[in-house]
Formats: sequence, structure tokens, C-alpha cells
Amino acid sequence: MGLFSRFINKYMEKKLVDCPIEIDKERCTAIGQLCQQICVHSCPNQAIAEGAKSIDEALCQGCGNCVTSCPNGAISFVSLHDDTILRNIIHHCKDKTTVRLSCNNSKHHKTLKNHKNSKSNQDDFDIERLTSINVDCLSRIHPGLMLAPLAVDAKYVWVDVSGCKDCPKNRENKVLENINYNFTEATEWLTQLEVDEARLMLASHLPEPILIATKKEIEQSSNYNRRDFFKNIGKGVRSNSVGVFGDVADQLVSDEIKKERRKIAQNQRTKSAPVQREILLEVIKKLAGKKTISGDLYYFDKLSIADGCNLCSICSRLCPTGAIELVKDKENQTGKIIYKPYNCLGCHKCESICPSKKIKYTDKIKIHSFVNKEQMLVLKTELVKCVKCKDYFHKQLEKDGKCTICQR
Repeated sequence: MGLFSRFINKYMEKKLVDCPIEIDKERCTAIGQLCQQICVHSCPNQAIAEGAKSIDEALCQGCGNCVTSCPNGAISFVSLHDDTILRNIIHHCKDKTTVRLSCNNSKHHKTLKNHKNSKSNQDDFDIERLTSINVDCLSRIHPGLMLAPLAVDAKYVWVDVSGCKDCPKNRENKVLENINYNFTEATEWLTQLEVDEARLMLASHLPEPILIATKKEIEQSSNYNRRDFFKNIGKGVRSNSVGVFGDVADQLVSDEIKKERRKIAQNQRTKSAPVQREILLEVIKKLAGKKTISGDLYYFDKLSIADGCNLCSICSRLCPTGAIELVKDKENQTGKIIYKPYNCLGCHKCESICPSKKIKYTDKIKIHSFVNKEQMLVLKTELVKCVKCKDYFHKQLEKDGKCTICQR
């Protein structure tokens, strides 16, 4: 065997064992055990050891269960990031009648003909007439990505799970369970945003409403040309391969998401919401449009801080996403705590670590406040300077000119 052949074999062997998933250990540590190690329990192949913060490359099958289940976005794919899939959706799905989200194992890549679940009037329907977004595994499609086609005015989204039940990755049915969980959450968002839930469907066969709508569109399209269709698909594939997309991608991919992606790539600690949350926020804002949604958010309760908070800053410093911000205006001797529910994971870490036990979660957050990224003032107080440590603290807690810490 020649030198070049040995090099190629060594390269291919390396590529075969490279893990498709990576863990940002700092983001993982930031949330600690409050996530109840959901990544460990969601992995169908036991590739993540309890407390290890690492992935067994030999066992990882790249399904994405851990990626979409991690609340703090500490786990991500090495390649094909969320923003790439989002750009594909924007580029190919805008104003389409139906978008099909599918995996490599789907039974419908060619046609519905002879499929055991097909109905008689579906047998000769060519699946290629639908706009399809294909990924390695549907488990990596979180609610934000699942709803994204609707945000760019697609009429229907079909999550094609025809290949999931018998997929080798679906051990103990964990992959299909995770897909169903993400679908349920996406559907709940449609309900809260007062958008018709029937526009998002999960099925192993082509749903009847989609079949009817698509056939009607085809009949009305007198200038439909199959050759032009495949020509456009080819252009899309070439664009994807070199990472070139139109400016329309920026409708949903904000600068904040790009910065977050770069920080994770550089293995820097981040104090912001996970990329999945950023995408979800952009998508639901598009879906809400100009409507004022008055309902309460089902996600989690609103943070509140009782009188007696000494502004120790532990909650703001240890919040994994920067959802709590302490601001001390030393010039005007005022202090305030700002809560950002759109960044909050609902992990209650702040409540558990507060030394004075002044943090509670009580009232509900309004959906419009969450969607519009409204900041909430949860505490405002007058400050005084400690004579010992020189830090500023709540004036009402002053004793002999000392803060509560220096009084001990």
C-alpha cells in the first residue's frame, strides 16, 4: 500500500470515529445538577456517562436527543449547526404550501406508492412535489426549527416519522419519544400564539389535508415545469455546500445568534440564552405578527424578590444565562435588579442559592412580554456604602455603617 493510500485510510478511520456531538463544559457546569442530567437519560445508546461531561465517541450515534433536550444549550453538533438548517428553511420554504421535515431513514424519499399506511388516493402521489428539509435524524429538530417554516409563511409542516419506529437509533423508543416531545411543545406554542394547530402535523404517512392542498396547488399551477423544479433544487444544494445563502436568511438569524455561535465555537463562557431559545424567540415573534397575545406563558413562573434582599449579587453572577442583572448606580446611590424572562431557563438555581431566601417564583409571565423580550424591574432600592468593605448595599439593612456580610 502506497503512502497516499495509507494517508487516506488513516484519514477515513479518523473521520469514522469522530464524535458528531460536543459538550461546552462551562455551560454544562453553569447549570449544574438542576437539569437532572436529562442528557444522560435521553441518550438511547448510553453514550453520556453520569457526571462525566463527555461523550463516548464509539457509542454516540449522532441522533441529537441530548442536543435538543439540554436546557442550557451546552451540547451541540460539531457540524450542521441550527443556523445552517434555519437558513435552509428560509431559503427553500418561504411561501410554500407544504414543507416536509424528514430524516435519512424516511420511507417516503421517492414516492408513497405501496406504503402500507397509504390511502388509495395517495398511491401515485410523488413526494418530490413537496418541499423537503432532510436531516440525519429528526430528534435534532427542536420546536423553534419545527415552527420555522410556518414563520416564513409555509401553509403546512409535516414531520415525517415514517422511518423512526424501526430506525437503529431508536433504542428503547427514546428517539421517537423526543421527537414527539418537541412536536408537543411546538404545538403548544401554536395554541398560545392563537395559530391553527392543524398547520403542524406529525405522521408516518402523508396527512390528508396536505395531500388535498398540494394537489390543488398543482392543478392551479399551469406553468409548473418539472425540469425547472429540479434545476432550482440543484442550485439550492450547491448553495448549501458552500454556505452561501440569500439576504433573506437574516430575517430569522439575528446578530445575537451569530455571536453566540462564534463564542461557543471558541469555547468561551457565555451568559446568554441558548441558540435554541434565540431561534424560538425569533420564530414565535414572526408567528405572533402584530397580534397582542394576552395569555399567560405556560413555560415557567415569574421571578420575584422580597424586601430584605441585600444585593449580594450571587443570583446575577451564577445565573447560567444572564437572566438576572444587578445594577448599582453608585453616583445616585440606587440599586435595582432586572429580570429577563426571555433568557430564563426556569431552572430555579437563583432560588436555591439565595442566602437570604428572598427569591420566589409566583406570578405568571405574559406571552407578549416574553415574545417582545421585555425586561422586568423586580427590585429597586436606595444604596449606602459599607464603611468596612466599601461595597454598596441595601440602606435598610445598614447597622453601624456595615453591610449584612460585614456585620457577621
